[in-house]
Amino acid sequence: MKMLKSKERRDTFLLITMGIIFILFLVYLFVPLGNKSPKPVETGTKPPENKKKKPVNISDIPQITRGVFAGFNERIETELEGILDFLKQSPRPFQNFPIDGLKSVLFPAEDQTDTDQDLLPLFEVIQKVQRINFYDLKDIFEFDFPEGADQTLIFNLYTGLFMLKIREGKLIREITEFPDTMFKRIVNCWPYLQINNEIEKDFQSLPVLFYFYMLLQRLDVFPATDVAAFLKERIGDIRDLSPGKLIDQIGNYLGFSRDPQIYRISWTEEDYLNPDDHGNYANLKMNTYVFLRQKYLVFPDFQNTKNNKWIRDLKKSDSGDIELIDFQLSDEDPVKNIQIQTIYYAPGKSQFIILLDRHDFTDQSGFLGRLIHQRLLEVQQYFLSVDFTSRFNDPGSFKTGLLNFGGFLKKQVPVK
Repeated sequence: MKMLKSKERRDTFLLITMGIIFILFLVYLFVPLGNKSPKPVETGTKPPENKKKKPVNISDIPQITRGVFAGFNERIETELEGILDFLKQSPRPFQNFPIDGLKSVLFPAEDQTDTDQDLLPLFEVIQKVQRINFYDLKDIFEFDFPEGADQTLIFNLYTGLFMLKIREGKLIREITEFPDTMFKRIVNCWPYLQINNEIEKDFQSLPVLFYFYMLLQRLDVFPATDVAAFLKERIGDIRDLSPGKLIDQIGNYLGFSRDPQIYRISWTEEDYLNPDDHGNYANLKMNTYVFLRQKYLVFPDFQNTKNNKWIRDLKKSDSGDIELIDFQLSDEDPVKNIQIQTIYYAPGKSQFIILLDRHDFTDQSGFLGRLIHQRLLEVQQYFLSVDFTSRFNDPGSFKTGLLNFGGFLKKQVPVK
């Protein structure tokens, strides 16, 4: 009987002990310890925090990776230098330059990318960037390029894609037909800010060279207002440290001035029945224009009609055709020895140009001089002219030129 009671006590103790252990286990599971709170469940509805990207220190990039990116950049530069060299010799710049080498660098075959594993992230970005159209190509700088692609490399990529899109599309014809307001909007020099508005190599001027070329195709080469001021202003902040100084040259060629000078004009109109008619006019204060290294006057002068008196008198000198046999213009200061080179006029136009001086654009003028020379020759085809340099070496041609010009003044030049 005593043994039975002892056994019951042991069983009771075990039950109590097991109950306490179970309660402690439940406390451990459901009661938090200390001040820790449960981690909230991620729902995906809260936008991630915008963490500022830590600036990349070039020394933190493995030297092998840096070398691969530098080698890739050199290959791009070699192709761009080759394109510029071709343009300098081509009779049709920006229309037939070779691009196969540049395409093979920017878009290599798969077996070639396998050897440059470090460049694979860069090629992935280039594939995305190439989908940008020409007019939005500046957006390339907003893409997330891999570490190791510095701003110089990205600018060279921009220049390479810029040239590919020019070559592969019909941009030249399209841009030539744009109205002036739209053309000014597409002339974009903002990408040069990405390389601190400073260039050290000639090929880096390729985008500006293209804009200059397109401006020439659209240009009135004898303007009375500064039609190129916008381009000159946009390239004005670029420091050109390159050997060829092409951007600096463009700025100089596009320089425009309008300065008043005092001139004297005289003319002689032949009259077979009476004495010839003569006109002499002094103190004509005319705006003298300089553009593309040309110095010229524009007649009639719509701002100061007093300067048109010689035209009015010449038209009244003969009720029939004007037979102009002599025309001279000089500066009131005889030391300046100003001479007319050419008079340009065109059927259907009321104004004409008296060219006083121009730069001699020869083969020694370089690439830019050749572009300007070609454009001047193209424009001159639409003008009739009187060549004053032929006054003595070809007097017959000069006389015919003056007579034709007199007819133009009589019929097409309205003056008040």
